[in-house]
Amino acid sequence: MTKAKARTTTLLVIATIVAFMMIFSGSANAMTNSMQEVESEIITSVVNHEETIDVSGYELTANELVEIQHDIYYQHPEAFYVDSFNYTTINGQAAKCKPNYTMSKAAAVKSNNKMNKVAGKCKARGSKANRVKKIHNWLIKRTKYDTKASNAQRYNAYGALVNKKAVCMGYAMAFKMIAENNGVEAKVVMNKKGTHAWNIVKIGAKWYNVDVTHDDMGKKASTKKLLVSDKKVGKHTGPKCKKNFKW
Repeated sequence: MTKAKARTTTLLVIATIVAFMMIFSGSANAMTNSMQEVESEIITSVVNHEETIDVSGYELTANELVEIQHDIYYQHPEAFYVDSFNYTTINGQAAKCKPNYTMSKAAAVKSNNKMNKVAGKCKARGSKANRVKKIHNWLIKRTKYDTKASNAQRYNAYGALVNKKAVCMGYAMAFKMIAENNGVEAKVVMNKKGTHAWNIVKIGAKWYNVDVTHDDMGKKASTKKLLVSDKKVGKHTGPKCKKNFKW
């Protein structure tokens, strides 16, 4: 194999997950079946702490692999211990990717168990709207907004759930995890500048915004950004939310 046929590319070495998202803040909503299969395979491999993941059989471009990895950062709170990916291409197609882990497999399993245990404490019942409200209020009571550099987990669900301290990305990741545990489809989204993260949830056939961080910033808990339209929060990377939810 010549150097022209194969090359190794560093996707991006980042200090934090948020830094990555600020650069790649586009939407990952147009995932093909092959891309979804690769994403599932990578997540399984990440859980198993595999060093190298072979994706050469899917005939994906490097850009498509980047989009998949981007979706992993956004939509998989359980993969919080993946800092970045390196990947190789052959003739322009993705061949292998190598996750860079921030902790050992044993530590990752232990951390995820802790996170799942805490997330499982939030039992939301009733309509989906009421479940969303319960999760929103539960997180606000439990979590404190914290930007201290010493809080290395502030960008992920572990920080919000276990350490009880996080920034917007940590709130959003924790909300997604708990929402899905309670049967509510949720996504993490970013504003177009890549400077703020929150969630969208699906109720019926419609999507609505939920910004827990915003509602936790005042002296008292708020519901101003609970199940609202894009007009209330601004443009983001996910499906459009056209109307406020009618209670």
